[in-house]
Amino acid sequence: MKHSLFYLVLVLLISACNSEPSTQALNDSSTTMAVEQSWQSIQPGGDTVCSDGSPYSFHVKPGEQDKLFIFLNGGGACFSSQTCDDRQGDNIFVQRADLPHNDPNMHQGVFDLDNPNNPLADWSMVFVSYCTGDVHLGTLNQNYVADDGYEFSTRHQGAANARSALNWVKENLSPAKIMVAGASAGALASPVYAGEVANIFPEADVIQYAGGGAGYRSQAIPSVMAHVGVADALPTGLYPNIDLSQALFYDFYSMQQNENTSRIRFSLYDTDDDQVQKSFRRLLGDSGLLSDDLRRTYSDLDGNNIQVSHFLADGDTHTILRFDKFYQEQVGETSFITWFNELLEGEKPSHVDCLNSDDGC
Repeated sequence: MKHSLFYLVLVLLISACNSEPSTQALNDSSTTMAVEQSWQSIQPGGDTVCSDGSPYSFHVKPGEQDKLFIFLNGGGACFSSQTCDDRQGDNIFVQRADLPHNDPNMHQGVFDLDNPNNPLADWSMVFVSYCTGDVHLGTLNQNYVADDGYEFSTRHQGAANARSALNWVKENLSPAKIMVAGASAGALASPVYAGEVANIFPEADVIQYAGGGAGYRSQAIPSVMAHVGVADALPTGLYPNIDLSQALFYDFYSMQQNENTSRIRFSLYDTDDDQVQKSFRRLLGDSGLLSDDLRRTYSDLDGNNIQVSHFLADGDTHTILRFDKFYQEQVGETSFITWFNELLEGEKPSHVDCLNSDDGC
């Protein structure tokens, strides 16, 4: 019972960090760990690194042993001397793991562990920080020269960082149900890592969720993926037929089907006027209406016989899991949290589109 041993160690770590003995008991016969719900930061070292060379870290929280929530954080992207210039701070992408953006304690939504309506509050959680500008799939370092001659390097090593968290999960936990979720940049990588997790844990029920990323359809995307080295990040055998010279991010849902990956329940959430997606679409040269391209992505997935439940809401906000809107979003008579709970409970919820509601988009 390696997961039980992990929780025992983590309880001791929590007690030491708090300088107070834990008064809560650890009951090996229970599926729920009666421990303080504290986040612990882990610096895996090795090949992990943030874009500016600073150390990488991810965060873990104990909870129910058989339920695991893996969250791939967002935080922008960079792919040129203009977008990667480290003098601009976090205006385009988050450059360090030790910033508040990468601290789960700073977020609300599913990270509000005291909210009685939070369906994930008691789950074990792994928060995969993001600081490399490469949608968690980079494997290359790049040297850039800005227009004013300033020279700098960006370490696009998101794949090593994300896999350090997955390796930790593999070594420490044996969950029966796993949700692999991503917001923004994390949304784009979430199907890749969901497929990998399904193969690591062949007996587990795996759910994938992506928030705020279905609108990217620019023809510049293949060159961006090549620039950060996405090809070397893809798990062996998961995408034997993908042509990365033409692929878009939604093509990562078209993975090799086996008895593990065929059980994954895929899902998407977007808003029809998402201002962040619109901003990055302009940087990538996308034209046209975001709402049209979102529906094109949904239609293409349906046309490829890939069952992906989608929830398209009215509004201009970006992502939902890290915000109180998680508890408030509603399209017609369907609340987002009800739709989300259906995913968790083993169902494939129906598509929701604000265009079909009485209030429209």
